[in-house]
Amino acid sequence: MLDIILTVWPLMWRKDEKLQKALDLLEKSRKGAKRLQEVLKEQMEITRELKEAVAKQEETVHDMGKPTVEIKDQMAEEVQSVHEQLETIAANAKGGPQRSYSDVTRHHSYPTTIRGP
Repeated sequence: MLDIILTVWPLMWRKDEKLQKALDLLEKSRKGAKRLQEVLKEQMEITRELKEAVAKQEETVHDMGKPTVEIKDQMAEEVQSVHEQLETIAANAKGGPQRSYSDVTRHHSYPTTIRGP
């Protein structure tokens, strides 16, 4: 009987060692999976924050473009006004006695100030 125990015991011991190694590997695997889940959650949060930042930047760029369009429109109006003034001055210079710019503008109401944004 002792003979059998001495023969079987090392075999059981080896099986216990292999089982323990398998359990250790399983534990490591579970810890690794848990850490990967945590990292994934962190990445998802960072992605969400980046999307919010991009949306804010897009809104800022859009808001910055509005004054540019307004300035462009205002400048177009001012160029048109200057063009009309020059046409009036040229027409008055051709058709009669020479008059100065101040004489011409005194009889017409031209905007003399530049509007800001």
